[in-house]
Amino acid sequence: MNLLDKTIAAVSPKWALSRQRMRSGLAAYQAAVPSRTHKVERSRGDANASISRGAESIRDQARHLEENSDLADGLLTTLVNNVVGKDGIGVEPMPLDHTGQVHDDFAKELAEGFAEWSLKMETTGQWSRSEVERLVCRTWLRDGECLGEQLIGRISGFNHPNTQVPFTLQVMEPDFLPMGKTEPGNGIYQGIQVNQWQQPTAFHLYLNHPGGMFATSLKTRAVPADFMLHLKQVKRLHSRRGVSIFASSLQRFGGLQNYEESEQVAARISAAMAFYIRKGDTTDYDDPGDKAEKRRTLPISPGTIFDDLRPGEDVGTIESNRPSPMLQSFRDTMMRAICAAAGGVNFSTVSKKYEGSYSAQRQELVDSFISYGVLSNAFINQWVRPIFRRYVQISILCGRHVPPADLDIRTVLMAYYQPPTMPWIDPAKEANGNRELVRGGFGTESEVIRGQGKNPQAVKRQRAREIEENRALGLVFNSDSYHEYYGSREPEPVKPEASNSE
Repeated sequence: MNLLDKTIAAVSPKWALSRQRMRSGLAAYQAAVPSRTHKVERSRGDANASISRGAESIRDQARHLEENSDLADGLLTTLVNNVVGKDGIGVEPMPLDHTGQVHDDFAKELAEGFAEWSLKMETTGQWSRSEVERLVCRTWLRDGECLGEQLIGRISGFNHPNTQVPFTLQVMEPDFLPMGKTEPGNGIYQGIQVNQWQQPTAFHLYLNHPGGMFATSLKTRAVPADFMLHLKQVKRLHSRRGVSIFASSLQRFGGLQNYEESEQVAARISAAMAFYIRKGDTTDYDDPGDKAEKRRTLPISPGTIFDDLRPGEDVGTIESNRPSPMLQSFRDTMMRAICAAAGGVNFSTVSKKYEGSYSAQRQELVDSFISYGVLSNAFINQWVRPIFRRYVQISILCGRHVPPADLDIRTVLMAYYQPPTMPWIDPAKEANGNRELVRGGFGTESEVIRGQGKNPQAVKRQRAREIEENRALGLVFNSDSYHEYYGSREPEPVKPEASNSE
């Protein structure tokens, strides 16, 4: 306090305190100071405290929304289609030999073995890897997290669906991990046991789904963290559990749904056409107590002519301008906000409204695929990559795959993971652009092929086989430019190398 403030404090402490409070307010951010027009809302505590208070409620609301809102269901489907794709995440093994080149033979062997294992890779044996990944991605985005237990080797009472590799995945919803199981003395928080560095050491799972029809016990079992996959959607550091991607837009979903229902009701009322009779002079009517006059009606049918109107009467209709002409623009604005909050989904795809120029559509698609790419990377890092690496380890240990002598064993787990690629809006422009990049040396053929979601080695093997067959039959196509450069000279037969033969 300066000398003036000290003097005022000696005379009027209340006045001095008010001056000090006002001075402190001026020195702070305006947004941090509550006022009559600015209510300050705060989120206190760490991420785990916030999740404990609301994650389960948000999860239940998101599930209800998916079941009862076509918009939420379509939005989730769009996300899954662009994060995982129709065939799941592509996995291209990339083991290297001692010279640093891809070992084609062993890479092909791993790819074929992994594709065969992917047909029956979960405990029930009902779903292939692509179907499991779509279900897991949907659960992860809607509920905020998803669990997977890795079952390895002999397990009492269980037979692996894939007999060649004793490795199977048990996929579980987050309900199996009790949010309320917290024992600080044992290092258990929200069902996850951690060490002093907050590293998960075990997951305490229910024996059965707590919400199942035959759930009779809430006993838990501890599964070591090394055998668990915990795919979670987080937005804050130190979060042990995930939260639904709909968390910030649930209120907007509810408001939009209620508004649409109100407009539908108003439109139904408006569609039920009603008529009224505008009366004339009262002297033209009989005693108002006349019952016949009270029950007077006019039949309505196509081509009706009113010939029973009294002097001075007129027939009018009760009309309503519903649904509101502002409904579409308001709904689009709300949907854009929801799409932006829910992972940056492409609004045009969700609404099925493809408007604007090529540049506008492409810009929207590029922006959306950046968001899809972020989600795809998280899905690959937390789910796909651990599964592939565990498959390679188990398959080598059980003798399904034997690494060759010239393989650099340190690279045996390396692979390229291919998420869904951005579709083409104008195929001619996209193809010409890719061709110019490759011709100019600013891109490779493999990059272009991977950009279409395909395996470069498989495409090249098919191309070599087709060219060989066409030349043997004397067929000439633009896809084989040999004749353009060498004229009528007999071309040399093109045969795929032994390491790439199918």
